[in-house]
Amino acid sequence: GVDVVLVIDADCVLEEDSILKIVRPFIEDNTTVAAGGMIRLANGCVVKNGRVVEINLPRPLLARLQLVEYLRAFLFGRMGWAAINGLLCISGAFGAFRRDVMIDCGGFRNASLGEDMELVVTMHRLMRERKQPYRITFTPDPVCWTEAPESLKILQRQRLRWQKGTIDALIKHRKMMFNPRFGVVGLLGFPYYAFIETLSAPFEIFGYGLFAVCLATGNLDLTFYLTFLFASVVLGIIQSLMALLMEEIGFRTYPKISHLLRLVLYAVIENFGYRQLNVWWRFWAIIDKIRGKGHVWGEMT
Repeated sequence: GVDVVLVIDADCVLEEDSILKIVRPFIEDNTTVAAGGMIRLANGCVVKNGRVVEINLPRPLLARLQLVEYLRAFLFGRMGWAAINGLLCISGAFGAFRRDVMIDCGGFRNASLGEDMELVVTMHRLMRERKQPYRITFTPDPVCWTEAPESLKILQRQRLRWQKGTIDALIKHRKMMFNPRFGVVGLLGFPYYAFIETLSAPFEIFGYGLFAVCLATGNLDLTFYLTFLFASVVLGIIQSLMALLMEEIGFRTYPKISHLLRLVLYAVIENFGYRQLNVWWRFWAIIDKIRGKGHVWGEMT
């Protein structure tokens, strides 16, 4: 057996048997060095004696949009990356780490804004440099309930911190980029986080500006624009709907048909306003890093 360190935020609520379920990957495969669990939103739910006893959708629209975002990120994104051992982030809200490897990596760094991602990337790097077989995985069965921000101010602060933490981890381990020595992580995971999760924001902002200029000067090919817009929005909606389908088939956390229909609606409308807001915050995080501006956690209501 191995010693496993469980990490959980103080404001989270675990479902029954979640600790047993999150250590299962370590029991089944002794090369496992880290495992992440499923994060669900407790907003709108009824919690009694440390347990979620009634599941509902959040009331504020902002939280409902985040619910779709979380389902897509965990059931679609993290499960996919874990399948090819390219997962670069295990949520600090709920994760398990092999103690000896965690210590060799230096644990969580106090000065880091994205200590969860930084630790996981460091684990990848350490195990690859040691040339030891290892596995960093995600399992959706253990569930941790947390509360998402319900105000734009708090959400902005959270997303700026996430993005700056990602940038810090990418800079610190930049030698892994396109480096075949680090396998899937170096050739796929790292470039994805660098170009899609980070640098795509300024390109998208530039695209909106270019659209405005073309529209104002009469140089816009309306047919091409509408086709491109339709394709990009529809692809995003399909990805969200696939995550909802996986949720419905595999877990059925939201038993009411009205819940599912509303989630489908939010999967559509998040593309108009909420997505652009997140792009702007990701872009502004890059500007802050270039300016050398720090980040204050503040009170996360």
